[in-house]
Amino acid sequence: MPAEAWVALIIGLVTMVGTIVAASWRLSWQMAQALATFNAIGTQQATEITRMNTAIDKIEVAVAAIAVDRERAAAVERRVSNLERWYDEIRRGIGVTRQPLDQIS
Repeated sequence: MPAEAWVALIIGLVTMVGTIVAASWRLSWQMAQALATFNAIGTQQATEITRMNTAIDKIEVAVAAIAVDRERAAAVERRVSNLERWYDEIRRGIGVTRQPLDQIS
């Protein structure tokens, strides 16, 4: 085989290997960028999830406080109703002897 053929063959092989190496490096660089972007998005989402969990905790506390207040209001309403009924019975003279005073509340 003549020397020119060897030179052409080597140049062709070097070009193909160089193209493959360059493509591999480019693909590796793009994968690294994609992973960095993926990690950045994951970090942002983790931060947002933490904020959402904090907001949910605050909402849970508020709902619990509302439930306690609602129960207190219902208890006060029952007590007022009992007192109104007792007042009406006393005003009419009914129930004075029927119910002891310690059972009225």
